[in-house]
Formats: sequence, structure tokens, C-alpha cells
Amino acid sequence: MRPETKHDPSQKMVMYLGLFASSSCCILGYPCSNAASVTFAFRATCVGYFTCNLAGFLLQKCELSRCILRIGLVINSLSSWLVSAHWCLGFGEWCILMLCEHAFMMFGGMVLVESLVHLHLLFTFTGSWVCYLMRRESSVMGVEADRVWAAATITVVIVLVSGILYSGHRSIAFLRQKLSLISSIVTMSEQELPSSASFRTLPGSKFASSSSSRSEVFGGPRANFVEGLKLLDCIGKGSFGQVYSANYKSQAAAVKIMAWEGEQLKRIDPVKEAKLCMSMVHPNLVQAFDFFMRDCESELPGKSTRKEIWIVQEWCDRGTLNGYCDVPRTSGLGLRQAKNILCEISTGCQYLHSKDIIHGDLTSNNVLLKSRDSTGPLELDFVCKVCDFGLARVLEEGVSTLLTSQLGTVSHMPPELLRLEHKRLTKKADIYALGILLYQVLLGRLPFAEMVATQIIIFIASGKRLQLDETVPEVVRQIFMGCTAVEPEQRPAAEELVQYFSRHDPLSDGCHPKGRCEDLIKNLCQKDPVERLPMRSGGIANIKKHMWYEGFDWQSFEALTMETPYKPEVKSKKDLANFSARDADRPPQVKYNKEKDGSGWDSTFATSE
Repeated sequence: MRPETKHDPSQKMVMYLGLFASSSCCILGYPCSNAASVTFAFRATCVGYFTCNLAGFLLQKCELSRCILRIGLVINSLSSWLVSAHWCLGFGEWCILMLCEHAFMMFGGMVLVESLVHLHLLFTFTGSWVCYLMRRESSVMGVEADRVWAAATITVVIVLVSGILYSGHRSIAFLRQKLSLISSIVTMSEQELPSSASFRTLPGSKFASSSSSRSEVFGGPRANFVEGLKLLDCIGKGSFGQVYSANYKSQAAAVKIMAWEGEQLKRIDPVKEAKLCMSMVHPNLVQAFDFFMRDCESELPGKSTRKEIWIVQEWCDRGTLNGYCDVPRTSGLGLRQAKNILCEISTGCQYLHSKDIIHGDLTSNNVLLKSRDSTGPLELDFVCKVCDFGLARVLEEGVSTLLTSQLGTVSHMPPELLRLEHKRLTKKADIYALGILLYQVLLGRLPFAEMVATQIIIFIASGKRLQLDETVPEVVRQIFMGCTAVEPEQRPAAEELVQYFSRHDPLSDGCHPKGRCEDLIKNLCQKDPVERLPMRSGGIANIKKHMWYEGFDWQSFEALTMETPYKPEVKSKKDLANFSARDADRPPQVKYNKEKDGSGWDSTFATSE
């Protein structure tokens, strides 16, 4: 049983309204039947609902009070059944009353019991409809007094529902927020509506692609109006524009092109994004070289002109981080790779926060990978670069929060943007997104992969959290739990994360000999030949740099000057003792334990079992 706490002010308000409504209905009675038993049963349901509300209120907030309030909703449903079974007015009046009744069941259930509301609605609707169809014709149908009773009852229920809607409970605020979001989506313009997934992968490539060619979007002289810039292939198409590979002043580049008319792009400001990109210089951010604007003919009927902006950025040849997160990385080399990836993203985030900039949409599709000029550390042969600042926010001096109605990717949005009515955005929203990125990099799968957007919103808004697998080291789990804490104040700052991920020992479970040996074997025995350690970028040098060979003198080994670690004893030229197979000379036989760690790396091993 949950510990006792006080009811929210909004819940108390709904209970007060329930006491008022049940008392009013008990006084009004039910005039559609002359049978005293029907009137008694109706007033009994009113008294029952009044009692449940009063008991729930006096018991404070606990499981028992929740159960009693749920019983009250069931009693209220039975009252609807009774009214429907003896209805003496027209079908229209019955529909109005039932609509108000079901609105109360839905909103009242969201506030009072907060779960299984759909079952209460189904219970009420099914029973009321069946009872209405099986009702007995009344000889008093159409009496003016009955119509007055119906009007008074409907008024009481409307007052009850209106009070619930303005109670300020988080469930109601959440529903109003989502309805507002749906309304903004419905009113989006043609340019804002996504015609396809934000990123679709080309065969054999980690880049996003679009089925439309350059000529379908940009034709003729428009594609060459910038001197020194030549568009090549469309590699990505999202909600607000397209991304092209290009040549810019004899170097590879990417060009993000957005077009809009008037105030059509409500969620982003392309000009602000372009200027923001130009103002930031950091090795872990995608660098913008230049941007250009122009007016051009509209492709929409009846529209004269539209604006276009081209942002020329550095070329990241390895695609997105989303394409890299395809296998679990919870131990050994994989864990160190995850640590380095998050370290670089956190470093870029730290730079943004130092400039009082909130990214607002930090996802794996907004982190690009670029090959390093040199091999660098063994763990990674690429550098991570944060991109896409269309939803970024710049804090004014002395301001730490922003009131915003513009939301990013649902799966990476923190609880405070989903639960609160005012949607306060802080730098800690980026930290929450970093925690979700850590989840994806470690486990090699998308967060909330089995959920649709509405399920994700309900999951997060209800206070639930993602959980890492048990294979992840405890210290990493603690970092993840800190990043995804429900309260923003409990999340670490970006600079703290940089310190965490910069340390090797806390994140590596392969620092002891056993772990080093296991890691080497796993990386040599990968099922896919191109994934085996010496077949990766760096070649055979990857083996030399592996932690198993830490301190090994490769130079003397290759020069054949290394002292032999084992020198067999030879008594004479005819001594054959070193060729005998004595039991004492046999190495210990280690039974192969074919345990699965989820990666399937040893699925094709040949064993005697």
C-alpha cells in the first residue's frame, strides 16, 4: 500500500463538486417513473456516490481511498443505467444527458482514480445503451415537469464537468496541452507537413535519402544561383526541408534547404537557425560555412512567391549516430566506444550551454559522424558532431527558463515538458535527451521502440522511466538514472557529464586481465568478417593497441630480441622428455560456457556440447 499523502487541491475540488452534484440529484429525484422502487433506487445511487466521495476525502490519498472513489464511479454508472431504463423524454434529450455523463466519467476518472478510465467509460456506455433499448414506454412522456427535471440534471452535470476541466489537475492540463499540439499539427501548412519519414536509408549507406530527385524540388537556374556551389544528390528529406550533398568551393559540403511562405513555418525560424549555426565554432558541432536567401516562384497554386534559405555546412561522411546504434555496447570495447561517443556529444552540449543555448531536439538523427583525419583512439575512428538547431533556444542574460509551446522529438522530451501546463524549458532538457542517447548507444535499440507517440507521452507523463539492462555496469546505470531523473534539478550539468565520460576506469569493465582477454576474443570472433578487430579501420594495429597487450614490447618481439618467457630444460641431445605427454604437463581444461550476452557473437562456435 502506498504511503498516505494529502489529496491534490484539484482532487479536493472535484470531490466537493461530486458532493454537490449527488446531493442535487438526490433532491431532484427521478420523475420518469411512478414506481416508488425506481425513485428509491435512483436516490440510493446518489447517496452511494455521495458517501464514496466523502469517505475518499476523509481517508486522504491512499490505495483504499482510490478503491472507494472507483466504487463511487461504478455506482454513478449504475445510476445512468437506471435513468436510461426508465427514460420518458425524447432521444435527443437522452443523448445530451449521456454525453454530459460520459464526459464526467472520463474527466472525473482521470482526476480521481487516474487509471482504467476507458473501462469505466465502456461499462457506462454499454449498460446505458442496452437499458435504453430495453426501456418501457412511459405514460408520462412529454410532461413539462420531466423536461424541467432533465434540464436541471443536465445543468448540474455541466457544472460538475466544467469544474473538473478548470480544476488544474495535471491529467487535465496534460490533455489540454496535447489537444493544443494536435490542433497545431492539423493547421500546419503544406511545407510543414512531412511527406515521408525524416530519414530513410539508402541501400548500402547510413545516410538518409529521399525518393524525390533534385529536379523535383529545385529546377533549372535555381540550383546554381550560388557561385562556387554545386548540388549533387538529395540525402535527406524532413518536415522542414531537404539536405543535399554538394561541392562548395572545391570541397565536400552539405546544403540544407528550407522554403516557406509568410508565417507557414510556425515551429522553426530558418533565418535564426542559419545565424545561430554561423555563430558557433566547436569540433563537436557541425560547422556552417555560409548561408544564402532568395525569393523564388511558389510551387503552390495561387501563391506568387516564397522564401528560400540555403545553409552550407561541413560534410559528415559517416551518416547519423542512429545508423551506428545497431548492436549492444555494454562491456569491454563496446562500452568504451559508448563512453567516447557520449563524451563528445556532452562536450558539444557543454559548449552550447556555455553560450546559454538550449538545443531542444538532441536525438541520434541530429548527431552526425565524420571520419577523423587520423586514426586517433582505438575505440572510435570518427568524431560526433551535433547538428540541426531549428528548435534551439537562446536564453537572455539572467534567464534560466523559457516558456515554450514548441516541442521536439517525443521520445527525447523530458517529463516537465509533458506534465506541466506552462512547459518550462531549461538546459536540463538537453541532459535528459543525453540520457536517452546513452540508452540507445548502450543497448543498440531505439528507446520506446514498441510504443506509439501517445503511449510514450502517457508513459513519461505518469512518472515512469526507461530502464537499462542488467548487463550494463552499475556505475553507468547510475549516470543514466541521473540524466533521466524526473525532476530537472536532480540531473547533472553538461560539464559534469564530460567529467564522467572522460574517465576511463569507472566505465570500463575490461580493466582486469579476464575482461581484457574476453574482449579480445569477442572482437576477433565476430560473425561478420568486416567487424573482426584487424579488419576494421587501423588493420593489424588494432590488435597491437588492444588493452590485452598493454605493456607488451612489440618492437623487440618483431626484432626477435625479446627474451623467451619459457625455456624448456634439455639434459642432452637425446633427451625426449619435452615430447612426452604426461598428465602433469597438460594445461588445465576449461569447459566452454556458451552463455549468451544478447549479442550472438558466439552463436556459430563449434563446441563438443
